[in-house]
Amino acid sequence: MFLFKRSKKIESEGQEVGYWRKANHIHAWFVNKCQDGIDECQETVIPKEKLEELLDTCKKVADPTGASLPMAIRESIAESLLPTQEGFFFGGTDYDEGYFHDIKDTIEIIERVLGETDFDVEEVIYQSSW
Repeated sequence: MFLFKRSKKIESEGQEVGYWRKANHIHAWFVNKCQDGIDECQETVIPKEKLEELLDTCKKVADPTGASLPMAIRESIAESLLPTQEGFFFGGTDYDEGYFHDIKDTIEIIERVLGETDFDVEEVIYQSSW
């Protein structure tokens, strides 16, 4: 699973700016929120507003109240806001340490991309490969 950034004006392959491996909940979010439910490993331009939405969702899942909540409550929040997805090569579906590690990584990736991208001249593309 990759995020690329490329110029809107000059044809180019793009620069990788984000990578996940088997983060099925992040993949499902892109498919459902940005690809109209179509999962064919296609390139999809992700508008700034959608990246901001994903960042906001991940922050709510990571630490919704700013306090240390019991794992059962964190799992419930995660399942309602950013559910896992089963599938071939999709990794685990538990709301465990790996899940929350992917959330932390996603926050870091999206914050960096938002801070380093000029959306007037660049576009961000999501693509998966299974």
